[in-house]
Formats: sequence, C-alpha cells, structure tokens
Amino acid sequence: MNLWINLYARDVQKLAHFYQELGFQPIPTFPATETEAGFHVGETTVMIFKQGFFEQVIPHTMRTPSPHPTVLLSFDLPSIEEAEGWVKKAISLGGQDLNVHEMAKKPGFYNTGFIDLEGYYWNILVREVAKNK
Repeated sequence: MNLWINLYARDVQKLAHFYQELGFQPIPTFPATETEAGFHVGETTVMIFKQGFFEQVIPHTMRTPSPHPTVLLSFDLPSIEEAEGWVKKAISLGGQDLNVHEMAKKPGFYNTGFIDLEGYYWNILVREVAKNK
C-alpha cells in the first residue's frame, strides 16, 4: 500500500516549482502543468491539482485554505542540521517559518517546519536526536 496525498492549489506551477526546488522528486508521468503535478516524498506520492478539480470527481465542496490548518503534513530527516536547512530553503523560496525549532514533547524527537506557498503546514521531525549528536 502506498499513501497518496492530494492537495489543491490556486497556482499549480508555482507550487510545483517550490516543491521541486525544495527537493521533492518530480514524477515523470505527472509533469507540472497548469492543472496538475506529482512528486515523491520518500515513499509517499504528493499530487497537486488546480483548485476546483476535486469537485469534479467527488460530490463535495472542498474547503478553501484558511489561516487555521486542518492537517499537518509531516516527514522525517536524519539530522537537525538537514531539517533546519529545509526550513531555510523553504523560506528563501517564499514559504514561511512554522516557528517551531525545539525538542518535541516526546523524548528524542526534534521538531521544525515550514508553511508552503498555498498555506499547507509541513512538519519536519528528526528522530532519535541523541544518536545523531
């Protein structure tokens, strides 16, 4: 089983450029167009669709982005330095700092993250921090 995350965007190509520059791996069969783009993030597939696409395939209206996230997308990296490097790169590409740079409440985890161009919240975890020092 593989997880596919489907996100919508007002500007697919702009968000696709952001993700590609950040380091997400483009999927050749889903190149960035005005209506869709696909990326691999580890073993997970992240698809971006033009806002309005979901209403064509499911009988519900999707929420528009709001200042309050409804989901926190997370991935892990092997070191604090690499995680903070991703945050700095996201900011340099126009994203925002999630303003979390600390040891998580669960021992051995470090937390940081960014907000992308469409307002999606991305959390980056570093597991087993003590072993990485």
